[in-house]
Amino acid sequence: MTGDAKFYGVSASPPCNKIRTYLYHTKIPFTFEIGMNKPNSDYKKMPVFEAAGRQVNDSYIIIKNLIPACMPEATFDAAFEEQMAFSLQLSLESIMSRDEIGNWAWSSPHGFGIPGCVRCCMEGTVESTVRGNILKAADKDVNPHTADKVKLLKEPEVIALLKPLAESMLASESKFFDGAAPGQKDLSVYGTIVGFLYMKIESTERVVKESGLEAWVATMKEVVPMEKLFPAEGFTAGQKIVY
Repeated sequence: MTGDAKFYGVSASPPCNKIRTYLYHTKIPFTFEIGMNKPNSDYKKMPVFEAAGRQVNDSYIIIKNLIPACMPEATFDAAFEEQMAFSLQLSLESIMSRDEIGNWAWSSPHGFGIPGCVRCCMEGTVESTVRGNILKAADKDVNPHTADKVKLLKEPEVIALLKPLAESMLASESKFFDGAAPGQKDLSVYGTIVGFLYMKIESTERVVKESGLEAWVATMKEVVPMEKLFPAEGFTAGQKIVY
C-alpha cells in the first residue's frame, strides 16, 4: 500500500467511518479529503478510496480489497460484510426517530455540513431524504445489483443480529469477536456504529446495551479512539487531513 492513498467522504457517514476505522487500525498512511464525493469523478457517491492510481468505490468493495492487502492473516467474510453494508447500517438509520435523524445530520462539528440555522425548516426534508434513500437501497430499479441483499431490520431484530457476537465472545473469553485481536467483524461493526455513538443517538445506544456490547465498545474505543475519528475541532468541506 503506497503512501499516496486518498480517502474521500465525510465523518457523519457510517460507511465512511467504517473505512476510516480500518485505515486507522491497519496504520495505512492516507489523506482524508472531506467532501460528499470525489471531485471530478463520475462516481457521485461516497466513500471513495484511491491508492496507487486505482479508484475503488463503495465500502463493501473497499473492504473486500483492504483486508487481503493489509490484514493478510484474515479471510474476507463476504456474507458478514453484506450484513453490515446492506442490513446493519441501513437498519440503524431506519430505526432512528425524526429528532435523532436531525441530531445526526446537524451534529456539530461532525454532521453533513448543513447550517444549523436551517434545522427548524429543513428537518422534515432531511428526514424524508434519509428515509427515501433507505427505500431506494432496496429498490431493484434504482439498485438492480444489490437490492436483493438489502434487509431492513426493526430494533429487536438488530439486537438479535448483534447479540450472538457478544455471546460468542463471552463464551470464548476473548476481548474481540475474532479472538485475541480485532478482525473484520470487530472493525466492521464498530466502524458502522461508532459515529452514531459519538453523536449519542439513543436508538443505537439501546442496541449496544441490549446486545451486551457495552464492554466490547469500551475495548474498541481503546483500539480506535473516537477522538482520532472525530477530533474536537471537526472537519470542513474541502479540508485535507494527512494521517
